[in-house]
Amino acid sequence: MPKYQPISVPVPLKASVSDLVDFRWGTAGISADFIIPGNNTHLLRVAFDRQCIVRLLDEMPLSTENDDGPTAGLVSENFAYIVEGSVFSRIQSDAWKIALPSATHYRFVTGWACMDVLSSSVPSFVLVARSSVDEVQAAARVLDRDGRFHGWWPKTTAAYDDLDPIGKDEFESVVERMLMAAARTRNG
Repeated sequence: MPKYQPISVPVPLKASVSDLVDFRWGTAGISADFIIPGNNTHLLRVAFDRQCIVRLLDEMPLSTENDDGPTAGLVSENFAYIVEGSVFSRIQSDAWKIALPSATHYRFVTGWACMDVLSSSVPSFVLVARSSVDEVQAAARVLDRDGRFHGWWPKTTAAYDDLDPIGKDEFESVVERMLMAAARTRNG
């Protein structure tokens, strides 16, 4: 039976309305940026500075995963956990377990995407600047206009301003990741 131990994060974060917006592999670790509901100016960056095994998945498959019975310690709307006794941790290779016997299973839960991390390092949490809604929407309109001009998508595709709320959110998510990548390049 898996046991969940909640981890505190530096900002209030309602897990069911958060989402993963960016994920990066590094030479010795990973970082992932999550939406902070109600905060349009910052994201919460979770980072590990050592080798990791990572699993990213939609929340729905996670909720159907058979983890050998009931769970203990889950807290409504909690975002971050240490997980003991999970199938995910147990199924990793013997080589991994020998090389990193102190690896811990961490789980980060949102309403859309979940991230499992096995690592011998502890996560760090930091707030990072986020593009404003106006910046994202302005860039989305430029991408939509120029994409139509160059014929990058079918003529039957709805214009950005005509997309349904989910389509608009997904388009803006792509644009926001583009703006984040540009900012990382500019800032070194």
